Amino acid sequence: MNDTALPDFLIIGAMKSGTTSLWADLRANDAFFLPQDKEPNVLVKQTTPEAIRRDYADLFAAARPGQIRGEASTWYTKRPMFDGVVERAHAALGPELRLVMIVRDPVERLISHLKHHLVMGLVRSEECDRAVLEDPRYVAFSDYGMQLRPWIETFGRERLLCLSLDAFMADRLGEVRRVGRFLGVDRPQELVIDGEIRNEGTQLRSNARSIWRKATRSKLYKRHLRAMIPDRLRDGVRDVLLPVRPVPPLHLAPSTMAEIEGRLAHVADDLHQLVGLDMRVHRRRSATVEVLETC
Repeated sequence: MNDTALPDFLIIGAMKSGTTSLWADLRANDAFFLPQDKEPNVLVKQTTPEAIRRDYADLFAAARPGQIRGEASTWYTKRPMFDGVVERAHAALGPELRLVMIVRDPVERLISHLKHHLVMGLVRSEECDRAVLEDPRYVAFSDYGMQLRPWIETFGRERLLCLSLDAFMADRLGEVRRVGRFLGVDRPQELVIDGEIRNEGTQLRSNARSIWRKATRSKLYKRHLRAMIPDRLRDGVRDVLLPVRPVPPLHLAPSTMAEIEGRLAHVADDLHQLVGLDMRVHRRRSATVEVLETC
């Protein structure tokens, strides 16, 4: 464990794969200290070791001696949108840093990502086919091998624990205790879970331009004001200004589905080779995407 106020571990992704639920589960245990600010994205927002360490000292100022410190930012596996993250982590945090990644079926993750953008108003329904084929981020963020290789090459395979969302949902407590063992918790069998499913994919909050979203993403709110506002009051204001809305049906053409499945066909083999994770693909897409029949 670091002697200074730096993270002992990072949850590095993947987006739309259960990172918020894992973050909440670890926060439910005194063995860990994770700041209220999920997605602080320090290694993206800061570029020098000095600035990175200063931000982390602020984030972990309330951590007690002996707690295992960590944070969760899915931007850390969003290459090529954000490059240089691995190098900054190594330079600022040292080679002993531990890494946790949680992944899901890559096509399901991509569809969830697209639905998120649909609800937030970043893409319109009639643009979904074009967006998913032309915006490289959708495929890139599901290309787990491409995202993980720099982390493994820099920190070593033994510093990374990769979970699957399927295993996490099937045995959430068991997976949290597995994370605890990996991170060096003295009595992982005593760990508990938060229990709530966070950021469930069937409902999302919108929209990207809301006053609430802008205000709560400010550093002043995340680092100082949030802890002063009772949870019930904060949640009530959020529900008014940033309502939960059902995710509308997502319509993709058969050719689009075939194309994205082809682009991501290598991902399961890559994960098995890199981290030994057997991603058994469970086709549940009928509940998440409607494939339009060609005329």
